[in-house]
Amino acid sequence: NGESSKKLFKPLQPLCLSLAIMAKYDVIVWGATSFVGKLTARYLAETYGVNKDLKWAIGGRSIDKLNSVKQQLGEEGSQLQTFVGDSKDISFLDDMVQQTKVVITTVGPYLLYGKELAEACAKNGTDYCDLTGEVPFVHNVRKTCEEPAKRSGARILNCCGFDSIPSDLGVFYLNEVSKKVHGEGIKNASSQFYAAKGGFSGGTLASFNEMFKLAKRDSSVAKLLRNPFCLCPEGKQSGARQPKWDAVRQCTITKRWLAPFVMAPVNSRVVLSSNALLDYPYTKDFEYEEKSGVKSAFAAYGAKIGMGAAFGMLSIQPIFNLMTKFFLPKPGEGPSEEAQRSGFFKADIVGETVSGKQVGVKVTGDRDPGYGSTAKMLGEVGVCLARDVSKESVRGGVWTPASALGNKLVSRLVANAGLTFEQTLPSVTQKSSL
Repeated sequence: NGESSKKLFKPLQPLCLSLAIMAKYDVIVWGATSFVGKLTARYLAETYGVNKDLKWAIGGRSIDKLNSVKQQLGEEGSQLQTFVGDSKDISFLDDMVQQTKVVITTVGPYLLYGKELAEACAKNGTDYCDLTGEVPFVHNVRKTCEEPAKRSGARILNCCGFDSIPSDLGVFYLNEVSKKVHGEGIKNASSQFYAAKGGFSGGTLASFNEMFKLAKRDSSVAKLLRNPFCLCPEGKQSGARQPKWDAVRQCTITKRWLAPFVMAPVNSRVVLSSNALLDYPYTKDFEYEEKSGVKSAFAAYGAKIGMGAAFGMLSIQPIFNLMTKFFLPKPGEGPSEEAQRSGFFKADIVGETVSGKQVGVKVTGDRDPGYGSTAKMLGEVGVCLARDVSKESVRGGVWTPASALGNKLVSRLVANAGLTFEQTLPSVTQKSSL
């Protein structure tokens, strides 16, 4: 992951290493009957097979639904082992996580159903990754899991889907390009998502709703959500004043008009956390913004007004309930397979070096960003943890995708998951072979 992070990674006690070696499975997909869980299981089956080099299993609450997932995977699916239990049953979770190197979990809202599994993995030395975008949950995981994970050797990674891998790894890659081309790192970055096609799922909407409700009930959560450094490690939860997430402006580098981006409040905090975890390779005064890239000022201000209205309506519980009943997808529902396959996303990430030189990269994905592409990203994070990053090189603790996996994950995503990372500024294109 670069020289800046080497001093953070310390050797583990032999017990932690022996637990990983003794594990029966490389990966267990927990919540394999959820919308993204099914997609993740299908991706692993299509990419790695069943009971081949990668040993993996699936888990959830309902044996009937798990058997349905196995049937949907065809003849190979019948060989998959299953774990049936409840996300609140600590004894069951302890037993399950002790049998695998990595748990991939898609069970949300994580604020309701994620705490016990994350803590079981941290306690038992099992690596963990999820696709949450719930900032209060990630903050709580850092508070409750950091010390147990350090002791056990577990690497705990949140936000391993569309939020926040393209942003987090994109900025990491931008800095790598900057060092190679200009001989110095970046001091600011702007991620601009300028083209995308995809749909919503009921699970995502339920997670948003749970976060809104919690912020209304608890003023400390509302305060937490206002701090852009709230996901950074203790002692590093401050820094340079960050751009306003809902501001509208024209970028001087790309010349695009920039409007608020729906996932910016999550992704920006993950990017800033990576910078802190890696001991500030982007500088301690790093500034980061994340926007939707549009063609005109009219479109940018229109997007800002529309997003404000949508957030306002969804934050009013009776309106949310009514819309869910008649219009919005329910948990377990999401885009059709055709919509996922025709979906995509494109983002330019541009910035300036310490001395003011410009640098830019492009990040793209070839599926619906929140589901088809997210499932592939999440699956590869799990395999990367199991295969590519030893517990001797990356110690236990709560990490981000970029800070723990860096270029190893970039390589996997490019090779297997339909993502691209390429240099755009300076203008000679350079693929992701750093």
